[in-house]
Amino acid sequence: MADILWITGRRMVSDLASSTERGLFLALKMKGHNVTMHYPNENQSNKNDIDGLHPSLNDSKIKGMRSRAASLSASKLIKNIDIENPPYLLVDWRLVPWIKNELSTYPNSWFLVDRGPPAFRGLLSKIQWIYWSKSWRIANNFASGGLVVSEEHGRLVKSRSGASIPLCPISGSVNASSIKPRSRIEIPESVAIVYVGRLDQNRGILDIQKIVDWGIESNTKLSIHIAGDGDSSSILRADSRITHHGILDHQKVHELLLKCDIGLLPMPPGIVWSTASPLKLAEYAAAGLAVVGTDHLGHRLEESSGWINLSDAEEWWKNGIMRFSDMTLDGWNDVHFSAQSAAKKLTFERSAEKLVQFIKSV
Repeated sequence: MADILWITGRRMVSDLASSTERGLFLALKMKGHNVTMHYPNENQSNKNDIDGLHPSLNDSKIKGMRSRAASLSASKLIKNIDIENPPYLLVDWRLVPWIKNELSTYPNSWFLVDRGPPAFRGLLSKIQWIYWSKSWRIANNFASGGLVVSEEHGRLVKSRSGASIPLCPISGSVNASSIKPRSRIEIPESVAIVYVGRLDQNRGILDIQKIVDWGIESNTKLSIHIAGDGDSSSILRADSRITHHGILDHQKVHELLLKCDIGLLPMPPGIVWSTASPLKLAEYAAAGLAVVGTDHLGHRLEESSGWINLSDAEEWWKNGIMRFSDMTLDGWNDVHFSAQSAAKKLTFERSAEKLVQFIKSV
């Protein structure tokens, strides 16, 4: 069994992207590993530690200062480890530049965790890219390896930072317990389409309004559901044709997906999304959804043509929605089966096994 200390900059309560960290943590615990995760405390009045998940890192409400604040706590954690029996250490890339001294002398193997390169736009993005590259250069000098989200992400890391340490791709995953056989006994009168995640313009999220317009023009009966928050949230909330569910917890997200037919992947081509392994793709698969999205490496899975329809056309959604709208009852049940079969290869349990094998092998 492995003894692991995991220090993440993710906010485990409000950040939908934290599902991967939480899921891996629980899968590692379930397999008997001794793992402790520390994350930023969003609510300073909440000091309760729950089953190895500790909201012990300092937080800041000032963008650009959050990692610096969290690193002060991370430094103390590392300095206080049992030097005779130090655990394997996993560290979020955002914290690495601020705790270089502690990491350079860490008495056991440590690994940089990168769940994707900077996704912000503007000046903040440029600053983050500088720190991202710096983190990987530090890791290249002192770490035993790094955790990325995909093979393409690993190639980006090596080309942009010059890192040559071993890398292990850990894709977006789901809990095996959430994959329950889904079947239907009737064709829906209207196709329920859903998007769950950050509602940011740089994710192509405003294409959802174009999909609504297209549905009306083509006389295709659609109901549109979104959940999450972001810089385009208020625009979409003001559109009465779209049902905005706000921010949902992990269970509510799964319940929403089970009521829908098609999951959307609108993220456009480019460095950030082409190197990603979107958690929502695994979540859509677990719920048995058909998937319609833009065509690039970050959205592709092997042997997925039966339930995923990707396009690089300007109206990337058109062919996919038309295809699934005309699906027979047997066709829909084939989609459910194929998607959930794919999800069984994307479980946190499998990812946890892969992670432990990697950190023990380098």
